[in-house]
Amino acid sequence: ILSVAVGDTKSILRNISYHACGNLTRFYVLSGQTENARESAAQLESIAPGDSMDYYLKHSEAFSMLGDDEAVRDTLQLARDCGYWDLVLNRGLILHLAAVAECCLGRENEARALWREALTIAPGLQVALSNAEDFAKPVGERHAPFPFFLAQWIHQAQLDELLALISRKPPRGTSKSEGIRQGARAYLEARPEIAKLLPILLERGDATARNFVIGICNMVDMPELWMLLKDFALSQHGPDAMRSEVVYSISDRGIFPPGPVQMWLQGEWWEINSVKYELTDEPVGKISPQAA
Repeated sequence: ILSVAVGDTKSILRNISYHACGNLTRFYVLSGQTENARESAAQLESIAPGDSMDYYLKHSEAFSMLGDDEAVRDTLQLARDCGYWDLVLNRGLILHLAAVAECCLGRENEARALWREALTIAPGLQVALSNAEDFAKPVGERHAPFPFFLAQWIHQAQLDELLALISRKPPRGTSKSEGIRQGARAYLEARPEIAKLLPILLERGDATARNFVIGICNMVDMPELWMLLKDFALSQHGPDAMRSEVVYSISDRGIFPPGPVQMWLQGEWWEINSVKYELTDEPVGKISPQAA
């Protein structure tokens, strides 16, 4: 009886340990403490899975938060080899996170196969379905792969806080646009962890997450955020149209050097010139009768 009790205690402690390490990793990532997140993830990796049904899910979620694609991919293989794969909790989500990892590692066919398997096991798993559908689009139109929706990165209460700040009536003599800018700046000052999440959301967020980041960068209107948008525009993340729109919106900020820049368009690198223009259906100024 004593040996059974000791064994049960060890199992309980192990479960507490990997839950704690997994939750801490997520907490540290969301609070902008990346180094602490890596330390807690390393502790998580050192814990043997035993026969825990949700160990592999905690492992996959933690390393997905960190963007450690190889660790997420390896976790799936460990789960398949554990001897009770059919009993592992949330297999569909583990498969989805592994699909995202495979895609980020350049293994697109493997990713598609994993999303199909995930949806066979969990047909109602919306994040896997959204990724699979988005990834079926032409390469220049995709937001996928993304491990989580915006709600898993930023709580609704935090979004409501931003909305309240930018919706406040501006002080007398202050324009509405300036009031919005002040509110957005106050939000980032009060929530520095959100500021640290912005580059992660541009890299690994869904459409809603990327639109949130672009919107707040435009509202705050600060040089460091222009550079963040520049890095996104010149990256391989997100749809071509979104990155091109970012180039257009910040082209007059002086952060692009004169001459052509390299942009990822339609799945290839292209050399383009950044030109800001405006279309109108009415002539500007006086024109000759022949032009009219």
